[in-house]
Amino acid sequence: MWHAVTVKDTEAPSATAVKEPINGDVTYVLQAADNCDAGNVQIFVKDSAQGNCGGAFVAGPYAPGTRVKLALTKTRPTIKRGSDGIAANILTVGNPVLVVTDSSGNTSCTLVVLPAKK
Repeated sequence: MWHAVTVKDTEAPSATAVKEPINGDVTYVLQAADNCDAGNVQIFVKDSAQGNCGGAFVAGPYAPGTRVKLALTKTRPTIKRGSDGIAANILTVGNPVLVVTDSSGNTSCTLVVLPAKK
């Protein structure tokens, strides 16, 4: 006899931004992992200048494997449409923060440290 088993997902997913050059540009591939729900996570990019997990500015949601450009700006955070396989160009005042959420509502924040703008 089979019995249904219910698993309560209480572990937050994790996210990373893997630096990969493409056509001379520095791009990042957004990745996420989750113990129960790896195929159903969403990644948002926020601005650490607005708090540890960001604030009002948000780019996304993006699926794991999405390629973006991340860069710092001195003015205000913005999102510009990407091209040639790049989903978006995301400019943040502070370093970008990857905020990833699974279908159970578990969330984690990961800081992506970028080189200082020259």
